[in-house]
Amino acid sequence: MVRRALVVGILVGACTSSGPEQEPQFRAEPVAKPVAEPIAEAEPVAKPMAEAEVEPVERGPVQMVLGGIQHGKPPLRWYAGRLTLENHDGRPRWLVFPYDISTPLPAEPVFTVGTSPGIPFGGAGFTGEGGAVVEVRMVGEFSAFHLAAHGRVDFERYDLKAWGPVERFEVWEVAELRVDGRPLEDWLPYPTLSGADVIVGPQVKSTDLDWNRATSSGRKDYPTKPVHEVRAEVVRRWPVEIVGAAEQHAP
Repeated sequence: MVRRALVVGILVGACTSSGPEQEPQFRAEPVAKPVAEPIAEAEPVAKPMAEAEVEPVERGPVQMVLGGIQHGKPPLRWYAGRLTLENHDGRPRWLVFPYDISTPLPAEPVFTVGTSPGIPFGGAGFTGEGGAVVEVRMVGEFSAFHLAAHGRVDFERYDLKAWGPVERFEVWEVAELRVDGRPLEDWLPYPTLSGADVIVGPQVKSTDLDWNRATSSGRKDYPTKPVHEVRAEVVRRWPVEIVGAAEQHAP
């Protein structure tokens, strides 16, 4: 009996006196290093786009800035404003306007003279700061200014006649106007070439170049041979906008 109890006691003691409990030991697995992704090559920074080369807007030889519209018997009217004429060429040039800006210049640069007797031309002279300006009119056909090489004329007030509302019209830049083959400036009995840089003030009145003040009559020194036609050697046809006309026409 004692022997059995001893055996039992030894067994019980072996089960209860296990000593301090130890944490289970784990063998650390080596941590795998993350595989580094290849660094993408930096894309080159786009250079700012060069500013587009903008061609300068070509400036025509005529500019008209409207000051107001004067009305006559309907539908007649006059567009009054600042008129600037420029010759960008190194040779004299004519600038040819419609006789009235509501009637376009012809498709073919030829003006024929009717059967009416008399001289088909009229001239108006203006004296301004810097020199004189001459306007030559072929009755019912055109009005023209003869500009010096690189010349400029500023009318601080000029009236353009029209038979109805107009916002733009066409002007010709002309190398020669020929009367039956002869240059117009040689055919006329008075000088036509304007000063190199002239400003005509708003109060300047034109002088009738066809009137002889000394004799109080029309001049008699025109060529006597009848005129048949006038031909224009057109360099370019230019559109001219009357700046401010659209606003004036708006209701």
